[in-house]
Amino acid sequence: MNRERQSPRRRLLQFTPLSFALLCFGLFLLGAFGAIAGWPWMDQTLRDQLVSVDAPAENATFDAVYIFGGNQDALQPKFDTASRLYAQNSTDTVIILSRKGTTEYNATYGRNLTNDEWSLIHLKRRGVPQEDVETVETDGGFFGTFAEAKRISEFAAEREFEVMGLISSPHHTKRIQECLARCGKSKPYTRYVLSSGYRCSPVELIREYLKLQLYRVVLFSR
Repeated sequence: MNRERQSPRRRLLQFTPLSFALLCFGLFLLGAFGAIAGWPWMDQTLRDQLVSVDAPAENATFDAVYIFGGNQDALQPKFDTASRLYAQNSTDTVIILSRKGTTEYNATYGRNLTNDEWSLIHLKRRGVPQEDVETVETDGGFFGTFAEAKRISEFAAEREFEVMGLISSPHHTKRIQECLARCGKSKPYTRYVLSSGYRCSPVELIREYLKLQLYRVVLFSR
């Protein structure tokens, strides 16, 4: 009785979850040791794999700039980048991700600010008035970055934007580029992925590298 022979590619895909788990564990150990030992080559190697930034013309203008979500430490440098573009008259519209929940207590307001209020206040301090800031919502989910990329592509089509600047942390830009490349059903628009000045830790680099591989194995291979 003849058995169906499996191609090498098919056999490889069957072991992908285990291989990925081993890869995660190995990189975690390597990263932990490298962070302790202070290996500069490991830091640079990861950044080379994770950073993919576009270079618009010096006097380029955007219909809007979008700030990808993140924690407060990562958002502050993104606000710096967006406000600089606004001050240079490179754009007159800043779009942020609407995030549920609250932040720390604010004495001026006498309560905890919502995440969106916190963002609006910090953008205003940098010279971007609230009337020039818009919010978008996503379905979120496990693949949050892909959900953002898909939603902002849809939003650009809805508003008939032709050129957008998309701002994120440097080490997050490669994953954003690969997500955007798979959001081609919406009306095409010119997009530039821009980076903030955020400098992440070696542990964050490892975490982002693992996320990128997870996206490739689980989401992009479909």
